[in-house]
Amino acid sequence: MTTKPAAIDEPGGMSNAAATAMTTHILHVPSMHCGGCLSKIERHMGALAGVASARANLSRKELRILAAPDLDSDV
Repeated sequence: MTTKPAAIDEPGGMSNAAATAMTTHILHVPSMHCGGCLSKIERHMGALAGVASARANLSRKELRILAAPDLDSDV
């Protein structure tokens, strides 16, 4: 009898198990004023250890981060 692996790789390099262990963190960024700010915030936050993705919304001045639930909030 064969069994499937517990975690199957998905596009984007994250396994099912890793994706379910992630939490969405929402941060308000009142000083984000332009596309340049948005780009820098997404790029730098996305590069932090434990962060799977970072997506900014300029009109809402909001950043959504998909990361480990224990991500340090002092980042």
